[in-house]
Amino acid sequence: MENTESKIPWSLTSSIDADEIEKRRKKIPLSCLINSLNRINFKNGDILFKFKHKKYNNFLTLNAKPQTCNKTTLECLWSEPFRMGTRLKFYELEYFSFTDGLSQIQVHARLIDYNDQVLIVELPECSYEIKLRAVKRHPCTEVSAQISQDGGVITGSLINFCAESFAVECCTASTEVNFAMNQAAPAHVVLIRNKEFLFSGKCTIVRQEKHPNTSILVFKPEKDNIRRMKSKEH
Repeated sequence: MENTESKIPWSLTSSIDADEIEKRRKKIPLSCLINSLNRINFKNGDILFKFKHKKYNNFLTLNAKPQTCNKTTLECLWSEPFRMGTRLKFYELEYFSFTDGLSQIQVHARLIDYNDQVLIVELPECSYEIKLRAVKRHPCTEVSAQISQDGGVITGSLINFCAESFAVECCTASTEVNFAMNQAAPAHVVLIRNKEFLFSGKCTIVRQEKHPNTSILVFKPEKDNIRRMKSKEH
C-alpha cells in the first residue's frame, strides 16, 4: 500500500499580478458603451449589477435587462421581478458589468432610482474593458464542500477557484443555511470529490454574494492552517 499526496486545485503561493491586470484595462467611451448596451437590449440579454453592503463586506448581485439607451441615463428591467421593499436600502451600487466572452466591461454608474420593476442609473463618461484572462478562474464540478463555523454546518459545491481563493455555492432554499455566516470570523472548509478528501483547513471569508435562490461564499485559505489529504491506493 502506497500513500500519495492529493493535489489541491490551486496554488497558495501564487498571487495575481495587479500591475498586469491594470495593463489590460482599457477605457471605453460612453458612445461605445451605449452601442454595446443597445446590442444587449436587441438580443434581450442581461447585465449584472453588483451591490455592496454599506456596513458589512456582503455583496448582492442582480440581473437586469437594459432598455434602449441614447443618453447618459439607462433604464433596466429586473430579469426576475420580485418585491424589492427596503432590500437595497442597506446597499450601494458598486458597478454593473457584462461580457462578450473575451472581455468584461465594468461600468461604475450612479444609482438614480429603483422599484420592484425597474432600475435607473446614470452612465459615466467612460467605463473599463478587462480581458478575462487577466484573472484566471477555473470552473469546477463534482466537488462538494462542507463549511463549519461556531457549531453550525452548511454544505455546497465548489464552483471555481483562482490562485488565491475559491468560491462555494450554497442553496438558500435549504433549511441548513438558516444561520448567517460571520464574515469577521474564520470558517473551516472541507472539499470532497468522489468520497476523497481534497482539502481541509481554516479559511478567511473574503466576501458573500447573495442571489435570489443561492448564496456564494468566497474563501481564502489561511496558509498556516492547510491540511493536504492523502489518498490510499490498495
